[in-house]
Amino acid sequence: MSDGKISKEYEVGYAKPPKKSQFRKGVSGNPRGRPRKAPNFDAQLIQEAMSLITVNDNGHQKRITKSKGIAKQLTNKALTGNTSAMQNFLKVYLPALERVALTAKAEAAESDAKLEQIWEGATEEQEDEIILEYAERIKEKRRKREASETEGGEVFETGTSE
Repeated sequence: MSDGKISKEYEVGYAKPPKKSQFRKGVSGNPRGRPRKAPNFDAQLIQEAMSLITVNDNGHQKRITKSKGIAKQLTNKALTGNTSAMQNFLKVYLPALERVALTAKAEAAESDAKLEQIWEGATEEQEDEIILEYAERIKEKRRKREASETEGGEVFETGTSE
């Protein structure tokens, strides 16, 4: 080889790998990326319980969560005279009723405190605006709930007769 050619060629050696084995520009060294973390069972269970299904309730189709469907089935079986279903219903229902009552009481107290702060020193026009804004928020929540109940999915029959 001539001296001119050697100076133009790339020298391979320590910390100088051959050109063909070097990383290429614009190509990732890890094309598949980092593997996803395995989801935990609790998260999967909650996600599945919150997924929506379509049920036929007395001839009307409704969209409800699977957990609500389970509660509906348990209640219906308890009403038909199934004693084990009645016992399970009462074991779950009474503590749930207490938790909901305590939560509602705490939320009402918090809401009342916030409203008193806003209400203090407000003019009649501002009070009317507050009332109208609150009514709009309630309407929007109702619209969202009804929209979520009318989306498509699996269809199951429910009812009180077996």
